[in-house]
Amino acid sequence: MMKHFTYKVRQQVSYALLAAAGTLVFTSIEAKADDLDDAIAQMKASAEAPIIDRNIIFKRQPVRGVKLSPNGAMIAYQVAKGRHDEVWLHDVKTSERRKLLTSKEVNRISWSGDGQHLFVRTRQNVNVIKLEEGTLPQIVINLDSEKEEFYYGVDEKHPHAFFVSLRRDEDNTYGLFRVFPDGSKEEFFRSEKRVDDFLFIPSMDISLIKRNSAGLTSQISKIIDDKEVPFYTCEFRDPCQFVSAPEEGSFFFIQARFDGDLTSLYKFDLENGNKTLVHTDPKSRYDLDETILDNRTFEPLMVSYRDEYSSTYGLKPEIQRVVTHLTSRIDEKFYEIVTDRAQNNWMLMGISATHSAPKFHFYNKETQAVTRPLKDHIEEIYAEDPRMEEADIGARVAISYTVSDGMQQYGYVTLPKGLDPSKVPLVVFPHGGPWARDYGAFKSQAAFLANRGYAVFEPAFRASSGYGFNYLISANRDFGKGRVHQDIMDGMEYVLSRGIGDRDRLAIAGHSFGGFSTVGALAYEPETFKVGFAGAPPVDLVAAVRFLSKRAKSDRELRRLARLEYLSADPDIEGQTEELYAKSPAAHAGKVIKPLYLWAGEKDDRVNILNVRDYALKQQEAGKPISLMVEPRAGHSPRKQLHREAYFYMLEKALHDHVGGRFQQETSVRLQKYLQKALVIDVNNVLSK
Repeated sequence: MMKHFTYKVRQQVSYALLAAAGTLVFTSIEAKADDLDDAIAQMKASAEAPIIDRNIIFKRQPVRGVKLSPNGAMIAYQVAKGRHDEVWLHDVKTSERRKLLTSKEVNRISWSGDGQHLFVRTRQNVNVIKLEEGTLPQIVINLDSEKEEFYYGVDEKHPHAFFVSLRRDEDNTYGLFRVFPDGSKEEFFRSEKRVDDFLFIPSMDISLIKRNSAGLTSQISKIIDDKEVPFYTCEFRDPCQFVSAPEEGSFFFIQARFDGDLTSLYKFDLENGNKTLVHTDPKSRYDLDETILDNRTFEPLMVSYRDEYSSTYGLKPEIQRVVTHLTSRIDEKFYEIVTDRAQNNWMLMGISATHSAPKFHFYNKETQAVTRPLKDHIEEIYAEDPRMEEADIGARVAISYTVSDGMQQYGYVTLPKGLDPSKVPLVVFPHGGPWARDYGAFKSQAAFLANRGYAVFEPAFRASSGYGFNYLISANRDFGKGRVHQDIMDGMEYVLSRGIGDRDRLAIAGHSFGGFSTVGALAYEPETFKVGFAGAPPVDLVAAVRFLSKRAKSDRELRRLARLEYLSADPDIEGQTEELYAKSPAAHAGKVIKPLYLWAGEKDDRVNILNVRDYALKQQEAGKPISLMVEPRAGHSPRKQLHREAYFYMLEKALHDHVGGRFQQETSVRLQKYLQKALVIDVNNVLSK
């Protein structure tokens, strides 16, 4: 039976700071027109950065998942320690801290509504930690990912409970449960498919559930007397993300597009079906990223956008005044902000574009004091296990430009310190997806390359996400030797025209779709780039679609396949696959004349390793300069520290050998042995010193 509850499944963000009783927001200063010129001048005037060990650059961020307690008195956070994760608790008033838990992998921590418990989601279970001294963590429930069992998060209205979906084997149905610290459960609803999102409308005694279909739509249904009544269908263009339902009124808030281009915040009236726009990007350019609630009333409090960096807008004047005051006292352009339930204590995480470590600031509205409560612990961690410093990297700047067909596009440029940007090699670094994007916060790959003396250009070519639906679909399936490739080249020409990069020392690198773009660029522009590095490249998008179609079984996999077919090519439509293959890198392999370095994971569930091997072997047989590294235990990306080091060693060596950047010569015996084993083709002599 579906009983009364209020819950919203929040979209996960890259720097999770969301508290059960708190709020989250990003804010920044918008990029100025002269930012790039200023950055060029600053880099020329700076001292050259020391070369940083690649092991340091690609270590996990040690402190993350920072959560402010509902009353603002305590801060819980995760610390990466070797191969394990720890959960710590910091007392804001006394500055005392204690370790609560050590686990192989902590995915998420959340405060209970009463602030007396912490729920810790690990790889296989959910633990509860009672904050009384001397109590030990206890496993509350085990979750089996193979059965699509799922942890939604805390019940924001209950003192101490969380929600999960569990599958019953005897009839293969899914139950939606509220779970308590002692392990007892209360079932609300059961159905044949898992619920993806849900919301209770208190004043109407009904609930809403959302399910993502195996195709391109999502269905919102009312639950009335334990029965599903279809209410609204969200088309592919529309994320339809539940936000909240206040205690009073026959309406709820939702992040959606409806008939517009940008994802925005709407108020949806259940009685008459009216949709009222609450907030959309004032720049008319970016999708809404997050809605932040007043956790006393469940009304929207603030909205945040990931624009050039990030921006937030208070929906109440008094909240906007606080945000304006806070951001005036912080230097970083990228922020996340949480507040306690009473909105008296606020915590800010300032994220530099050129520093791997965020800074945590605590603000008390009454005293106006700003402190750094985690500073001492973070400094201790860094003393034992160093990370990259801001002085080691350079500048990262958001840019915009017009491509050859008149479309306005965006991207990021990262510059090395102490060098004339016009005289350094330029690395073009397209993102994966292609339905993804880069952000203005710190990015380890760009920082690594800048430290090695390269300028880096990351283009937001058409098909990138976050800029509205029209931007997303504007590629019109013209991948490979087509419009998207031309976007990348047009963006590169703009960057060169701004005095960044030596035209005679151009390189291109990327992973997944970025790898596809790299392999293609070396074929379509055989004289332009001196070298290419491609990780997990789908050298043939038609083969990628067919590979996914054979493997897709779960709704999530089928949905991914439907999205790929809709946006790239449907093998069931005559002529589409032939056209796409004719523009794919595999069809132009013979035109490649410059060195190409490939990485592939043997267990990749997105890109068929056999296609990558076949491409590399044919290139080797044709006498092309090709190298291929294969990791037998990796999926779509290298995860283990040694595998990541080998990946970036090969990237660093490729660029150094062919466009002349800096190179860390020292390698461990362990890395050397691994490289000898993993390099199955090495015409380019990766192993040579």
